[in-house]
Amino acid sequence: QMLGERIRNEALPGLLMLLPLILIVATAFSAVIVVVNQLASARRMPEFGILHATGRSKGWLIRRLTRETTMLALVGWLVGIGLAWLLLTLLKEAVLAPRGHDLGYIPWMPPLFALPVPAVIAGFTFLAVKRTLTRLDPVAIVERRELSQEGDRMRGVTASASSSRPLAPLTFYRRHRRRAVLLVSGMSLMIMAVVLFIFVLALSADAQEPFVGYLSRVSVVRSPGVIHSLDPAVVARVEAHPAVERTIPVAPRSSMLQAYIPPFTSAEASPFGVYAADMAYLVDLYGLELKEGRLPRPGSNEMVVPEVLAQNRDLEVGDVVGDPERPAYPGATSLPVEFVITGIFARPNSPADGIGWGFVSLEFLENNEPFPLPDVLPLIVVPKAGQKAALDNWLEKELAGVDASVLTHRQQIARVQEKARQDMLGMALLEVVIGIVAAIGLSVLNYVYISQRQSEFGVLYALGYGRMQLVGRVLGETAFVTGIAWGATAILCLIGMLCLRFVVFAPQGLTFNLLNFTPWLYTLPIPVAVLAVTTGTTAWTLSRLDPMSIIERR
Repeated sequence: QMLGERIRNEALPGLLMLLPLILIVATAFSAVIVVVNQLASARRMPEFGILHATGRSKGWLIRRLTRETTMLALVGWLVGIGLAWLLLTLLKEAVLAPRGHDLGYIPWMPPLFALPVPAVIAGFTFLAVKRTLTRLDPVAIVERRELSQEGDRMRGVTASASSSRPLAPLTFYRRHRRRAVLLVSGMSLMIMAVVLFIFVLALSADAQEPFVGYLSRVSVVRSPGVIHSLDPAVVARVEAHPAVERTIPVAPRSSMLQAYIPPFTSAEASPFGVYAADMAYLVDLYGLELKEGRLPRPGSNEMVVPEVLAQNRDLEVGDVVGDPERPAYPGATSLPVEFVITGIFARPNSPADGIGWGFVSLEFLENNEPFPLPDVLPLIVVPKAGQKAALDNWLEKELAGVDASVLTHRQQIARVQEKARQDMLGMALLEVVIGIVAAIGLSVLNYVYISQRQSEFGVLYALGYGRMQLVGRVLGETAFVTGIAWGATAILCLIGMLCLRFVVFAPQGLTFNLLNFTPWLYTLPIPVAVLAVTTGTTAWTLSRLDPMSIIERR
């Protein structure tokens, strides 16, 4: 039951984190689809004008267009759900079942998570169609193929002044501001949807690292089992090593306290059970100072905790830990014996030095049956001055194995970072899908836009601009808006990180590395994919360019 609850508690935050990502992606994709539909609907204005002139109301036309797009969106939704279920079934039967595993998933979860896509498309389509058809003038459409009699006046108002660089990307998008806003907004949302999760993973990993900072001066040797005894031969080898200054018996670290790391992560912050003399030695070794209170008395149910944990969980001297009726904080672990906080260590000068140290009396744990202790306790291994790296090398390469497991600072930091990299790799697979769809959607937009600019390209080609120059021009325009989209996303991410650090993490006693550039690498694939697809589609479209037929039909 406890394992089932733990799995659910760890899986639910991930699902909740996916919800904003899904909404952002759905919004961006839906905007692209709606614009493509708008461009297609513009060619059907004569049809709408005739229908309106024959008695069909604007409301009927709006409902008809909305219904057409909604039906296509629902068909796409059903096809996507069917493919998702098919892939899950293949994964279950071909990969997991032969290995003895079962893929248990809630059948209604895929449809529920995909539901925002058709819903947003239908909503956006209704608003766009309503905005367009409220200006519908059937006479103007039938006579002049224009939406209303205001076409010339509107074009006169929006015409751009003469420019010294008429073919520059900035000049082009000054003339087509709505197009620029659409492309920048769509690409920014798509990039943000992915990197939002990537940055959260990176920040959570950074915030966990200080809680293994106590290993910066010592290492830990323990049994590979949870409560098994450490092999006496292993203890003898450790004590006999020339780089070892002192070994300190320590109780197996039980989950008494957990630090909260926004938004859904936690880090082990339970105190260490050591004898009174060893506690005094570690306090002196790390230069720990009490911010308030005192150290636990030998044989008492008292504990001292670090300031970062007290701030993170709003703990004070005199609070009781382990009481099932009155938990010290929401979700706190219930313990067979209650502990009283009698002291709080002040934050060390170096943030990574000893930040996770907290102590309880090992004498008390030995005298209480609810806390099972092995016959041979794990060891905190203190190296001689300047011998930490040599000792860790020996522990990791020579001692770690079947009879013992070891904890070193670099090993635990690497473990946290590797977990973050694996999570980021999973998100990178999602980014590949988003990048492909973004590239396809924007390539459709580019194809439509290029088709609308046939006269412009025909005139430029007749004036001596080669096809590669025209491709380069379109590529420059796309790179221009892509760069703006990436820059806007980067600025938003940086602002978000600063807000998280000083508004969310700092009040929790936590921090993270603002100079971690790994998440920023994940902002690049979508712009690169868009540029690559734009180049290909533009070159293919312009390869069929015939300037004479274009000029003759103007």
